[in-house]
Amino acid sequence: MTRWSLIFDDKTDQRMGAFLGQKGAKKRGLSKFVEEAVLDKIFVETVQAVKERNAGLDQEALMANIGEAIEAGRAGRS
Repeated sequence: MTRWSLIFDDKTDQRMGAFLGQKGAKKRGLSKFVEEAVLDKIFVETVQAVKERNAGLDQEALMANIGEAIEAGRAGRS
């Protein structure tokens, strides 16, 4: 585990507390919320970067490359 020190506006802190309270958040509720938000943001930006990188590629070739990568991954787990 890593500890982060974050600074929020007072109004944001109040809204976050109310939100987590409505969700019935327990101990570490804020930590879990922030971690999920960070992972979601990383995922969205990664997907966007991949889409941009592959925008000019032929779709059939792209799908073939994906299929090959999946098969290679499966073969590596055997």
